[in-house]
Amino acid sequence: MSSDVALSSRVRYMRNLAGQRFPTVADSTESIEVMNRVINAVKLVEPNIVINRSVTAREREKLLAQRLISPNFQWSLPGRAVLYTKDRTVSILVNEEDHIRVQAVNAADSIQRAESTAKGFLERLEEHLTFAKSTQQGYLASSVYNCGEGRRYSTMMHLVGLGHDESRGQVFDALLEKKITVRGLFGEGSRPIGAFAQVSTTLASLGEFMGAIDYLTDRERETRASLEVPKLRRKAKEALEYVRASPRISLPNAFRILGWLRWAAAARLEGFPSDLTRIDTALNSLDLLMHENEEYADGKRADTLRDLLSL
Repeated sequence: MSSDVALSSRVRYMRNLAGQRFPTVADSTESIEVMNRVINAVKLVEPNIVINRSVTAREREKLLAQRLISPNFQWSLPGRAVLYTKDRTVSILVNEEDHIRVQAVNAADSIQRAESTAKGFLERLEEHLTFAKSTQQGYLASSVYNCGEGRRYSTMMHLVGLGHDESRGQVFDALLEKKITVRGLFGEGSRPIGAFAQVSTTLASLGEFMGAIDYLTDRERETRASLEVPKLRRKAKEALEYVRASPRISLPNAFRILGWLRWAAAARLEGFPSDLTRIDTALNSLDLLMHENEEYADGKRADTLRDLLSL
């Protein structure tokens, strides 16, 4: 994998505590008990962990933008919490669909390191907690489809070439045959915006997943090379002019702008921001502002985007 196509890699494990009902059916007392048990165990594994038992709508959106939580995480229900290391490479969701979801995030080319980090953290956590498991199904989950290893591999990718190519349906179907899916930035139920997509699997092995990502990366590069550069340059220039001049920018348009500017940076076009890291930081720091007045949100997002890109 390489940073011109892949942004980041993530490995996530789910676990449930033995003897406790799943969060989907547990009452408030049970959920709070599970939360306290998990927090106490995590603090033994990582004493400097950051703990959030309740957040404001604004804080929730920041965590969502950084993909530390999912859009479906219900903060208003009892016993919910998110914990993460100070560098945010490891995070733990408590009482989402399952009691625990541990995820590790690393740079584009480090899915193996992400797995090692997540698995190592989970093994240390298991020294203090007993997880629900059976010899037939493996680790038990609230959804029968997630039983077993309880693991998901995912890589965030920038598929600007395939996004404008008729072959993308065939490419995605080929991945689906290998039990690998392509989803939006925020996971299940979301759609790719600005050619950013999350490629993930719960069924393929690490080797199979890495092979699929290499295949997708090669197809993306081939497609980019076949596209008309003047047309793409014009699109990127329009995006740059738009972010410089527009007083308000909607969330979908912000993702589309970053998509075109990221392509220009990867292609090393003159006259455009050239630092992929800066653009990726902007992508992960973009204000969602879904609970704000629309006009205010779009105006603040435009200012934030210009500042993040130093425009």
